[in-house]
Amino acid sequence: MKTLNILMIMVAVISIASCTKKSTDSNTDSLQHQIETMNELIDSMSNRGMSSLRTLYFTEDSVGEYYVGLANPNDLFPYYGKFHSISVGVDTTEVKDSSTLNHIFLLRTLPEVCEKLCKKAKESSRYQSGDSLEYSITIGNNPQELISMNKHKQKEKNKKEFQYICFTYNVLKPCKKVIKSDDVRPVREFLKKFIAEQKNVYRYDVKYEWDKGVGIPKIMNLSSSECCLKWRWIGRDRDSLAASSVTGVHFFIPAKDKRRIDVAVDFYNRLNNYAIEHPQIGVELETYARLKTDLEKGNIESNRELLQYSVRNDETKRNIYNIRMEQSTEGIHILELYTPDAPRFVIPTNWYRVKRIHNNEIDYEVDFRRL
Repeated sequence: MKTLNILMIMVAVISIASCTKKSTDSNTDSLQHQIETMNELIDSMSNRGMSSLRTLYFTEDSVGEYYVGLANPNDLFPYYGKFHSISVGVDTTEVKDSSTLNHIFLLRTLPEVCEKLCKKAKESSRYQSGDSLEYSITIGNNPQELISMNKHKQKEKNKKEFQYICFTYNVLKPCKKVIKSDDVRPVREFLKKFIAEQKNVYRYDVKYEWDKGVGIPKIMNLSSSECCLKWRWIGRDRDSLAASSVTGVHFFIPAKDKRRIDVAVDFYNRLNNYAIEHPQIGVELETYARLKTDLEKGNIESNRELLQYSVRNDETKRNIYNIRMEQSTEGIHILELYTPDAPRFVIPTNWYRVKRIHNNEIDYEVDFRRL
């Protein structure tokens, strides 16, 4: 549950920004439709240009779906994004900026939804003190829904007050067939079959190497013409100085416009179904909660990671297998890494452009360097 713990910590101060591509109609949408559930709220957020993150995971006796709001629809990880907020005292009748309008929408709607859910909850608590409002709600047993909301004001260094709001939504369903296993052969066969069904797939070998004693910087300046490369930490021993070598495969599926969306959504749906049908301790699947809608409405820009699937050893807590999916203007990129023996490794956020990493030296894949 490493990813979930990080998300729960970093989502403590989140507000929602929207994509500037959204139409005026969606941004000025009123509350004509009364939202009654968290799923309806998540749907509405996606339709307005906001996004939520969904993580599928498994415990010994249940399958869980964990949702959080995103700081920015183009950052899959909220703790990488810049937090946005609305200044207290702003004249909302004059607001035209889509980001601010969406924030106002959530500030008004989320407490209303929580108040409605409290009335049918098995357990609930509402705490208000000064400018802070918190809800904690538990609904049902099968499935069990756990909802947490926090709304508060905060004074920044510039002495301006800002209003923040965040929520987490966790759905747990009983599951009696969850297994403990390090066997990743079935999911590798799943990926192999999916790739074989696609047309004109290109395959690129990748390799990430770190010599003994060489540390891995969290941010590396590539060159004056490149943006900073941020690393995605995987597994434990992130401060280890042991020698490490990881190999994998980057699959590229050429596809543009609607075809690109179809491929991405199809892969997510099939991988999600596979994970549910083969519940396994240590498996996590992270993606946008409403991937199809977000892609169709342009909420997610090109060159953004769309999906992360990982298998973690329950005893060592090491990630032993990883699948990543990302989109570019030219198509869909899928990365497969098998890492059972790697003492440490990282994945660059722009991995689809990288062919090889050796310590601080980076070799790009010629076909994608300019994407």
